[in-house]
Amino acid sequence: MDQLDSSWDLGNADLIQQIADLDWLHNDKTDFLKEVTTLRVGYELYQRLSGERELAAMRAETIANIAKFVKGNPKATKQELQKEVAKQIWLFSQKVEKM
Repeated sequence: MDQLDSSWDLGNADLIQQIADLDWLHNDKTDFLKEVTTLRVGYELYQRLSGERELAAMRAETIANIAKFVKGNPKATKQELQKEVAKQIWLFSQKVEKM
């Protein structure tokens, strides 16, 4: 096997959840499992209600658009760069207002 199958990889939250599940299975205690599950559900609700994920994605898109312009226009003047950055920030602000 040249490469490991990454579909089995666990992120931090999933790993903690699995540890809580194992604790419950081996010790028949639900306190740790309840706490971990409560935290995960609370975190997910916060992300969905606050729009943090969407905001982070829009921020990353804005930065990527500016970087793309800079890379595609290596001879752009300072004024052209300022104009593009201002445009991208304005577009970002319009998206934020629509949230």
